[in-house]
Amino acid sequence: WVSKSTNSGVSFQPEFYVSTPDSNQKQPLRIVATSTGFYILFVDQTNYNMYVHHGSSSSILNNASMVNSTAGKAGAGGGLAAGSDGTTVYVVYTDNTSDYEGDIRFCKSADSGATWSGCLLVNDSTYRTQTSPVLVRDANGTLHAAWTDLRSNSKYQTYYSYSTNGGRSKQRARCRSH
Repeated sequence: WVSKSTNSGVSFQPEFYVSTPDSNQKQPLRIVATSTGFYILFVDQTNYNMYVHHGSSSSILNNASMVNSTAGKAGAGGGLAAGSDGTTVYVVYTDNTSDYEGDIRFCKSADSGATWSGCLLVNDSTYRTQTSPVLVRDANGTLHAAWTDLRSNSKYQTYYSYSTNGGRSKQRARCRSH
């Protein structure tokens, strides 16, 4: 469910749903507001798929699109960012397609989340667990991703990578904590 405040949280308008209520367990992960509305990233914990919903303050459409290219292979956590045009959307998520412990996958949509392409692997080591990614887009358009990584095999560390060209390529992953 979504509700909007136009007075800095003093009150909220009546809520509405972003997907048809059913028996599946849906967990919202991130919400991003743009000039054209908002985007919500959520995971369906019943079928292990990652979805993005694009809406407006009055939208009651069930228009969520699945981000992960292999059904049933989205893992824990995800990040969401939007371009300055309001229609380009970026997602990072834990992908369990080729590694049951998870890799970090980046995908881009140029049509408000209706379709997804340009997906690429963010982490440069697929050894052990990579999970719980987050994503932000800064004022210069650079995309920054961070995630939890167990490649050291002894303790979880935070790794970071970025892209200065809208996700077409990325910089080598770097450890940012010890």
